[in-house]
Amino acid sequence: MALHVMDEANKCLQCKVPRCRTGCPINTNIPEAIRLLRENKLNEA
Repeated sequence: MALHVMDEANKCLQCKVPRCRTGCPINTNIPEAIRLLRENKLNEA
């Protein structure tokens, strides 16, 4: 992945108030998906 994408992913994982989780219309656990993608676990993500 591009470095800027990884930088943004790392910032997201440090977020204290992940509004992405409450704002997602299908209740996707976005921080968990990012973590799995970083670990190259594409199917699980």
